[in-house]
Amino acid sequence: MKSRQRFRSYLAWLLATVGVIVAACFAVNCLVDPLWYLRGNVLTGVNFAFNERLAAIIRACSQAPRSAADLLKTLFRFPLDRGVMALAFGEACAHVNRLLEDGRITARLEADGVERYAA
Repeated sequence: MKSRQRFRSYLAWLLATVGVIVAACFAVNCLVDPLWYLRGNVLTGVNFAFNERLAAIIRACSQAPRSAADLLKTLFRFPLDRGVMALAFGEACAHVNRLLEDGRITARLEADGVERYAA
């Protein structure tokens, strides 16, 4: 009887400890990245870091037509290794698609087969 009661007590304390740890991790993550965990910036609806990147792409495309590969230098100011190049290219394409949908840049297929974007 005592061993069963000890086991139940152990499980209760274990679950309580796990619950406290999970709650603490969630609280820290909410403080670090509230835009991800709390449905974005609910007060203003503006994601400033994202808008800054879109503005940088528009500035680059207004100077000269750029391909998505050209925009990697605009979005990422550090050298990209092969491991993250595909992820970075996907992010650049996502930003370009957003600007195309909003009508803030235009796309044109060049003679060399590369699609370039201009603002």
